[in-house]
Amino acid sequence: NNTSLEIIDLKLKEISSVNFTLGHYMISSKKIFPKNVSDYLKKLNENKVILDRDERKKIIVNSYTTLLKDENSCVIEDEDLVEEIIGLVEWPVVFLGYIDEEFLSLPKEILQVTMKEHQKFEQPIITPSTKADVGDKDMDISKEDILSKGIVSAEDYAVLEKATYALFEKGTEMAADKGLILVDTKYEFGSVNGEIRLIDEIHTPDSSRYFYADTYQSNFDQDLPQKQLSKEFVREWLIENGFQGKPGQVVPEMTPAVVQSISERYIELYETITGEKFVPADTTDIHKRIENNVEKALK
Repeated sequence: NNTSLEIIDLKLKEISSVNFTLGHYMISSKKIFPKNVSDYLKKLNENKVILDRDERKKIIVNSYTTLLKDENSCVIEDEDLVEEIIGLVEWPVVFLGYIDEEFLSLPKEILQVTMKEHQKFEQPIITPSTKADVGDKDMDISKEDILSKGIVSAEDYAVLEKATYALFEKGTEMAADKGLILVDTKYEFGSVNGEIRLIDEIHTPDSSRYFYADTYQSNFDQDLPQKQLSKEFVREWLIENGFQGKPGQVVPEMTPAVVQSISERYIELYETITGEKFVPADTTDIHKRIENNVEKALK
């Protein structure tokens, strides 16, 4: 009955009756000694074993909603997943860990909760884009959209994907030899008479970001900014001076000191990557120099 709890001496194979139960095995796994049925239900609830399904759902939804709100991220509802978790009769515990490749298709809001800034992916991911109208930025596009819109065939996309991974692997090896980490980059491909061509720059500071390998881990562990070689510092300077490329904004004037600083950073990257001393070119006649270079390239 509900007023007393009599222990029945019972043994079924290796299972014996006892006068206690346990709370949630992760959050409150201590022994519980109930006095009666009401006390049993009360103590289970106090020790995070929630028997009522609706109450479990409310707790779970409130938990992940609060977590995502604290991380300035949005909630992506998945009712089937929530129902599955509720059916497990478990208390949701969020943990951080390495990202499996299968999860890399998740929206960035989820990845931001799961990963730290500058954390290395288990495997590099490809984020395709396509050329926008003149003056606009390249537009992000998924592999599925590329194929469904007929931008390239499935066969050609496989070639592009294979080439991209191979290029990044080679660039990573070359950077490592110089004490650098190739963080991310952009490759551009075109087609000439049905043949895929790699075009434009490769692994330059305009298309890539590099971190210094010797300080990466310590800075990452302490949530410090990474020492890097890229054009990121130019973008940061523009933002600090009120320019983000928005309509109506005017590009701030770069003083000779700023230009010199940018030049020094680019020279540092050139010398680090190539292992060669940078020798400034003759700038007495820029137009003639451009003309000569174009003629040379067209021969």
